[in-house]
Order: sequence, then structure tokens, then C-alpha cells
Amino acid sequence: MDTENIDINSKVKWKAKLEAECEAAKIILTAAQQTELVLELGEDGFTIEITRSTFEDLNRKNFARSIEVIDETLKQAKMKPSDINEIVMVGGTSRIPKIKELVQKHFDGKQLNVTINADEAIAKGAALMAASKIGTLSQEF
Repeated sequence: MDTENIDINSKVKWKAKLEAECEAAKIILTAAQQTELVLELGEDGFTIEITRSTFEDLNRKNFARSIEVIDETLKQAKMKPSDINEIVMVGGTSRIPKIKELVQKHFDGKQLNVTINADEAIAKGAALMAASKIGTLSQEF
């Protein structure tokens, strides 16, 4: 199969498989230096090795955008990075080593708070937001 000329956009199942493989690779690359994407497309298939370095290069613009969002948020809050006392990151992207590095650098080397369970923080935040929308905030939070 000529892997250089595959129109994956016209193949919904292939695109879904590729997205799932890429998501799995992203998760693996948070802890490993390399992984493989195994793509079975129709009767053919192929394997692509991807390193964390390649992943970071491919996502450089997305990572930069994350810092832009932080800056936009700080600007709206009329704050600057030096005004922040503690950094807690949550969500899947916050597990990416390059994101952690960029955020820490952006906040002048301030250490990230990794003692908080990120998944629990997301769940509590979602529950608080839902409760505030329906007006039933509890003192337990």
C-alpha cells in the first residue's frame, strides 16, 4: 500500500481508527520515549514508529496555543504570571511532559502542584459548575 497517498478523510472508519491510535500514542508518549501506531486500513495495514520528540515537533503550534490561552486568561483577570501562587493542571493534555515544561517555564520555573488528583479535580469542578447552574451548591464542596 502506498502510505503517502491515502485519502483517509473519505474513509470514516479508517479516520476513526487513526484518531483512536493517535490518542493511544499520545497517552503512551506521556511516559515512554517512543511507540508505534498500527493502522489496519481495509485489507492492508502498516506500522509507524513515533517518538516523543516527533510528537512534540508535530504539536509545537498546539502547545504554543496553550500558552496563548493562559496569557489570554491572565489578561482577562488583569493578572500576570508572577501573580500566580500555585499551578494545578488538570485534563489529559496536562499529562504531556512538554506542556508541563512550557507551563512551568512560562511561570518562571514555579513548580507544578502534582499532589492534587487531577481527575478528581475535574469531577469536582464539573459538579460545582452543574450545581451552580441549577442553584443547589452544597457546603460539602
